[in-house]
Amino acid sequence: LGATASLEKAIELFRATRSAEDEVMAVTLLSFVTLRLGDPRRAAALADDALDVARALGDDRSSVLALMAVGDVAWVEGDFERAIAHYEEAVTLSRRTEDALVIVNAVYNLGMAAFQGARLDRAREAFEEALARARELDDSPHIAAAQFMLAHLDLRDGRAESAGERASESLRRYADLEDRRSCARCLVLLAAAALE
Repeated sequence: LGATASLEKAIELFRATRSAEDEVMAVTLLSFVTLRLGDPRRAAALADDALDVARALGDDRSSVLALMAVGDVAWVEGDFERAIAHYEEAVTLSRRTEDALVIVNAVYNLGMAAFQGARLDRAREAFEEALARARELDDSPHIAAAQFMLAHLDLRDGRAESAGERASESLRRYADLEDRRSCARCLVLLAAAALE
């Protein structure tokens, strides 16, 4: 709740100083927090507001943030097609920013929505791109996450050896990041690959 109050005050100040880009960032973050606190209706309204401001501003980076917030709400509500559509638009705009981290984040989120929406070919394509871009940045969190999801897809496709290799790299990287929960999830994938 402290985060909510702080973000609401920041939004108020950004609006007063006409700092539209900062306002979009704060509103999308508040949407994310609100969604995690279990209020998707308010999160949706915040995300829509952020998107309106970003589109009026004409700033690609702000629009990417807002589109991903709208996509997050759709995803949580189980509307994967709508989530995918928003993430696809976010990916398109992210490429115009030429910011590698913005791109990899948008592409990875698209992959997750596609995976949840059973669009597995699109999910694989997105995770492969996220992995390649994350390797260029040496961004361990995205490498670990993409490899984890690709290991899932490999298992579904009967490619146990590849799944094991991907899960092993993911495990190493999550161990370096001291993310024990993700390490445990990787161990489950490794066990499934071994059983195959």
